[in-house]
Amino acid sequence: MRPRIENTKNKTIGIITTSTPIDGLSEEQIEKAYTYLRDKGWKIKESPVCRKREGYLSGSVEERAKYLHDFVVDKEIDVVMAFWGGTNTNQLLSYLDYELIKKNPKIYVGYSDTSALLLAITKKTNLITYHGPAAITYSKPDLMEYCYEYFEKAIEKDQWSIKEPEKYAAVLYFLREEDSDKRIFKINEGMKIFREGTCKGEVVVSNLQTLLVLA
Repeated sequence: MRPRIENTKNKTIGIITTSTPIDGLSEEQIEKAYTYLRDKGWKIKESPVCRKREGYLSGSVEERAKYLHDFVVDKEIDVVMAFWGGTNTNQLLSYLDYELIKKNPKIYVGYSDTSALLLAITKKTNLITYHGPAAITYSKPDLMEYCYEYFEKAIEKDQWSIKEPEKYAAVLYFLREEDSDKRIFKINEGMKIFREGTCKGEVVVSNLQTLLVLA
């Protein structure tokens, strides 16, 4: 099953943390992400678990599961988006009510460690999930509109073509002592084709480190 939103205006994104809390970020960074999404027409609802802390985690595993379930049944929420990743989303998997998730289909999106949640939901409920932007994506400096454009296409359209971006930034800008509010872009030279041909099949996208944890 693939939930779809025909018009994203005035729909609601529920922000969750499945591993690491957001209390280490400045309010300015957090609000930058939310403001970007609001400017695109979204409403934002942040889960209380985002600002909870137990050790290095965003609350206990029971709390993280509870607040996720709250969003599952919340009729106002259309998209459940991770704020970012972490290292321990896998702890949640045996605590989740997959039948509840299946009966209340929504769009689930995130990356990195959130892969564990996305893969589990798809496997247990047959609901298509999205390995894509997290909220923190929209607080980065020099944000490329490409990042939002394809997120919107994926949740709105039945089919679409992917065009490569003209540029990319692969440097860890936040580790630089100077100009950490900027990213260094490189020209995208395009895909390298190692074997020509056509194929058709199901695409499973994930994070390798998270897959190894699950294994």
